[in-house]
Amino acid sequence: MTTEVAVLNKFGVALAADSAVTVETYVNSRTQRKVHNTANKLFTLSKFEPVGIMLYNSVTLGGVPWETWIKLYRKQLHRTKFDRLEQYANDFFNWLNTAAPFDPDQTERIVGSNLISAFVALRDGVKTKAAFAAALNKGIATLQKEKDVPGFDEATRSQILSTYRTVINECANLCFKASYMAGHKRQISDYVALLLTKQKRLENYSGIVVAGFGDSEVLPALREYVVDIVVCGKVRFWLSEAKEITASNASEVVPLADDEVIRTLIEGISPRFEQTILTSAISLIVSLPEKILNPVTELTQAQKQKYSTDARKSLPQHFREFYKKMTDHRSENYTSPIRQAIASLSLSDLSAVAETFLGASQIQKRVNPDLETVGGPVDVAVISKGDGFVWVKRKHYFEERINPSFRQRYLEQ
Repeated sequence: MTTEVAVLNKFGVALAADSAVTVETYVNSRTQRKVHNTANKLFTLSKFEPVGIMLYNSVTLGGVPWETWIKLYRKQLHRTKFDRLEQYANDFFNWLNTAAPFDPDQTERIVGSNLISAFVALRDGVKTKAAFAAALNKGIATLQKEKDVPGFDEATRSQILSTYRTVINECANLCFKASYMAGHKRQISDYVALLLTKQKRLENYSGIVVAGFGDSEVLPALREYVVDIVVCGKVRFWLSEAKEITASNASEVVPLADDEVIRTLIEGISPRFEQTILTSAISLIVSLPEKILNPVTELTQAQKQKYSTDARKSLPQHFREFYKKMTDHRSENYTSPIRQAIASLSLSDLSAVAETFLGASQIQKRVNPDLETVGGPVDVAVISKGDGFVWVKRKHYFEERINPSFRQRYLEQ
């Protein structure tokens, strides 16, 4: 896991990313996790225009590091510019789909790995053939409710079943009992076709964030995408969130990946603690009518049931009123004051705020007994319309002063 943040106001956008990357290995049938604090997650998408790109979660696509794909794209982009930020993102993904040299054998292995993970999750707790059929049908029904990945449709689903027929059969035979699969092979194929074409994040997905300015834009914007694997030569990706600074929206704080600490700072309450409070409140409210009415001996059981049913009908409205008061208080006393302060920050202060948010997350992980999945040097960059992409803090695996040719090559490419 990792922590990243984007802080936007009318002057520009500050991007900050830590350097932690978690690597899982299997030794003696056990999973071992190790954290390396050397990963690069923040880059310029163009060397000449005010556009940056960050990534989190998986640092590879199709078995190749994202850093390699970004720098290959950046080299061919050169001085090309687009009017809007989203056009940079669209062009990048279009390049991945049309020009990126993916290895078909490697991408097929990755598809198989994701199928195995999905099949293992599907069979979890299944003890009978009937339970397997029910789990399979439920999985299909759940996926059918999701939107199609852009560019993936019925034709793609047919292509998937044709291209990966052998892989699907091998993975199914590995994960499911033959007796369970008998009579359900068509449903398994349908499940796979939906799994690989619907907007459901697969294992080891990547979050890709493109931020900055298009050539005709004077206020910054941010677009966050989910990207996971390559299927039939096409990259699965879709827009997750879009933010932009406007006259009525003067600032944004966008925490990414492990966002709990940053959200706690800007919302005044831990998201997990809030969820616990809400769950407990719902449980209490639902059980309250019976707890109050049961000791009353003057009422018959039918009367108690009627009063309890009537009370439950009004509970959703009361809970909505309670939740609205809670969110209004949070907005007025925590979120809005912070956003108002951020709206007027200079570029130097904007970068300091972004770095501080990451520092708070690092401290929380350091004093936490769990694996320290946020850490290492923090890379910070500021993007403005006038100055473009400017590094505030950046780590290198080498000393720049003894590699003068590096700067020359960077500017020439």
